[in-house]
Amino acid sequence: MKKRNTTLWVLAMLGCLVSFEAFSQATVLHPTAGNAGTFTIGAGGNTFYNYYDNGGPGGAYASNIFDSQVTFAPSNATTNRVRVAFSSFNTEGSFDFLYIYNNNVSALGSPNLIGGYDGANNPGTIIANQGIGAVGANPSESLSFRFFSDFIVTSTGWAAVVDQVAKITCNLTPAANVTVSASANACPGALLINSPAFAPAGCAATLQLQYSVNGGAFQNVAQPIPAQISVSGLSLGVNVLSWRLLDPASGNLISQGNQTVTVVDNIPPTITCPQNIIANLSPGECCRFVSWPDATATDNCPLLAPGPAQLLQQNVAFTNYWTGYAVNLENLSTTQAMNVTGVNVQASLAGAGSGTYNLRAYMKLGTHVGFTANAAAWTLVGSVNVAITAGFPTVLLYNIPFNSGFQIPAGGIGGLYVVANNGSGTAVRVVATIGNAPTQDANLRINQTPGNWVNNLFGGVAFAGENPRPQLRVSYNMQIDKKPIQIAGPISGTELCKENSPYTVVYSVDDAQGLTATCSFTITINPFQNAIQSLICNDQVQISLDPDCKATIGADQVLEGGPYRCYDDYLVELDKTLPFGNGPWELPVLGPGDVGKTYQVRVTDPLTGNKCWGNITVEDKFAPVLDCPSAIIPCNIAPDPLPIDACPVVIGGNKIIEQNVAFTNYWTGYMNDLRNLGGAPVTINATKVQASLAGAAAGTYNIKAYMRLGSFVGFAGAATGWTLCGDVNVNVTAGFPTVLLYDVPFTTPFTIPGGQTAGFYIVANNGNGTTVRMVAQLGNAPTEDGTLRIVNNPGRWVNNLFGGEAFPGENPRPQIAFTYSSELKACVPLPNGLLSQNVTKNGDNWVVNAGAGVPVLDACSNVTLSYNDVSVDRDCASGFTKTITRTWTARDASGNTKTCNQIIDLIRPKLGDIICPLNLDGLDGRPFMTIAQYNALPAGGPPACMARGCSYTS
Repeated sequence: MKKRNTTLWVLAMLGCLVSFEAFSQATVLHPTAGNAGTFTIGAGGNTFYNYYDNGGPGGAYASNIFDSQVTFAPSNATTNRVRVAFSSFNTEGSFDFLYIYNNNVSALGSPNLIGGYDGANNPGTIIANQGIGAVGANPSESLSFRFFSDFIVTSTGWAAVVDQVAKITCNLTPAANVTVSASANACPGALLINSPAFAPAGCAATLQLQYSVNGGAFQNVAQPIPAQISVSGLSLGVNVLSWRLLDPASGNLISQGNQTVTVVDNIPPTITCPQNIIANLSPGECCRFVSWPDATATDNCPLLAPGPAQLLQQNVAFTNYWTGYAVNLENLSTTQAMNVTGVNVQASLAGAGSGTYNLRAYMKLGTHVGFTANAAAWTLVGSVNVAITAGFPTVLLYNIPFNSGFQIPAGGIGGLYVVANNGSGTAVRVVATIGNAPTQDANLRINQTPGNWVNNLFGGVAFAGENPRPQLRVSYNMQIDKKPIQIAGPISGTELCKENSPYTVVYSVDDAQGLTATCSFTITINPFQNAIQSLICNDQVQISLDPDCKATIGADQVLEGGPYRCYDDYLVELDKTLPFGNGPWELPVLGPGDVGKTYQVRVTDPLTGNKCWGNITVEDKFAPVLDCPSAIIPCNIAPDPLPIDACPVVIGGNKIIEQNVAFTNYWTGYMNDLRNLGGAPVTINATKVQASLAGAAAGTYNIKAYMRLGSFVGFAGAATGWTLCGDVNVNVTAGFPTVLLYDVPFTTPFTIPGGQTAGFYIVANNGNGTTVRMVAQLGNAPTEDGTLRIVNNPGRWVNNLFGGEAFPGENPRPQIAFTYSSELKACVPLPNGLLSQNVTKNGDNWVVNAGAGVPVLDACSNVTLSYNDVSVDRDCASGFTKTITRTWTARDASGNTKTCNQIIDLIRPKLGDIICPLNLDGLDGRPFMTIAQYNALPAGGPPACMARGCSYTS
């Protein structure tokens, strides 16, 4: 049924006050042209009017209606005012408007315009000079209506009841905007707010006063209305407090108004440190490991800190667009507040020229519903100017970073309002699909139930029957519990010594408002108090040197018996010169030259002068440290061991590592890492990348490739350290979504040392993002070939050229290939990276100097290296002719030994390694090679052939 010819039940209840015969009605159809005049309530006995468009209760209104008017007046403007209640409303959205005026005339441009209504934007109930009807001066207490319809589409129009209500004059004026402090024991708690003023005085005594916080449910204020009202539900920061007066008999809105209440927290946290700690050392102890619990803190408001950055992404197909939209962001956590730090939205040119356009994001606490026309309820959180050169229907993504973030309380809702060009709609528009399915993760829900398109900037709802579901990425972090941090003193669990006692430990904590509290406690380390005065030395002590061939003798290694004080308090000396006992006495420091020696040791108590004597013997019990690197050599190279610096270097040919992915996403550029998995350097000579036009015209575009030694992480926003390796202009003729591969040769090859990581940075058109973009799949799986690894965890999209990271929650895994070459040592290196200056060959053995090698083979003495080989032939499929397992044995001067195995693979030559001599038959017209020329060839083939490890048969 398109319309209802129904008297509102609320109005029917008025029959309790008048006789049935007096409760009569008439029907008024809106005219198709001109002014239908004024209809007065009560005239002709009509206590109300059924008011329809010109199509009546069952038909559609006519097209081509311009400047048609009608007015309804009360029976007595002194005692009554007109009320209209719409039971249905439906016109062509954005084209057919019903304008309602708080006046007895409906002049265009009148300051008495209550609003223009279109689509399914039902005006509801409006009372002259009351609530939303309190516009301009209207002593007549009348309401006037003006309707316009265009030439084509019509709809079912409207059905309304027009009557009059008794005049209640009571104007509510909220108190001035105010800043109040949160409660000392709650955040913010119930706070006292000055009640509104009422004019004339006392008029509100029989009415119902209500308030609403940030768009929430209205709460009743009991009569009599106090001077201050305890308001619950406020949040820290700016709150919109809405007041309204209702007639309890009819439920009519009498008056309303808003004020802002800014709640601040002026109460610092309370912090509690552990009690002071006293540690009494045991015999011989100089220090003690001391642990303690962390300080604790409480506050009237939750002590919170931002958690890690997170991203919720809602991907939709482009099906519709408009000047702006409003949706809700819901914090799903019941315990943690959420800080929204930015949004990424999709926009498209609406047929206008390329240029710079503005995107804005507003937020409010509570739902957007009912507030799309209320600018005072919203906070501008982000504004960005974007350069758009790609024409319709190309849709691009744009970041709107928030100025300082917007906090949604635990379990709360935040309305989000995104608008392009202040909603002017003439140039760029924001993109969505029509649907209301929410998108959510564990913390956040993007809720389009409902979502609304918006009319201009805070101009209300457009196309009320639709639910825009936008292309939207929300950056946020959860507020996690904030703990006190230690700002001074030793760390819990560390060793504390008596010399520096007492220690002072200080903790600090600050709340979200920057209010700080500190506390401290002391740790006292008391020395052992009951030490004996006499000293007893062990007659003979074995002292083992450490792996660095060093040792410093302490009193604890020589004294026996006790109890003694801290051993560090005693003086230890050595006599290294025979006869022992008469000095000279030296510091008890031992090194390589002391291995196998016996010395006299003396311990003295400086406090008493008491002494004791004993003997020590120095020994080396640590075996050499042996590191045997594997080796790959050409098969014509003798596998004899050589110092690493004596090994000739062979440069390998170009190889390619390729990562093939499906096209799922793209952006102006990306950053990832390359890892050299081998021990030899690798040189990157070129790359091949995939790119796509982003809606721009075919033409020539630029792709740049940068590299740096070390990971890209932390270097996305600075050009320092990056090397421009490749810079190429490419001719792109295929339109989106076609993606093509492009070669980027390196004019500056980049070398990655063995075992190290290098970052690479690929960017299209210097990262301005308006033309061609780099292609990737979202994922983090690596690609490797045994020499190189393409590391995609993390990978990052880039913001412009060295503009930092974009979309930090994503891992782009690009379609990319690298051409590289590597170096090969053409010998078998000695263990531990030994150099020629470190070794002396002695027959089949090698003598290594003490302290040589990386890692150091032996710090105490020279080491003799010997080896045995076991050889195994390999098949063609392996790529090797044989594998040799070489077992090295290292023996130091003290007889300590260590072994390790070195794996040596000999590379099998390939057909491409063979270089044949000149033809000798001469049948193709070339001259014969003479016997002398042939005999002059080196044995086994030309020099180039020999160098590549192959031979030929003539």
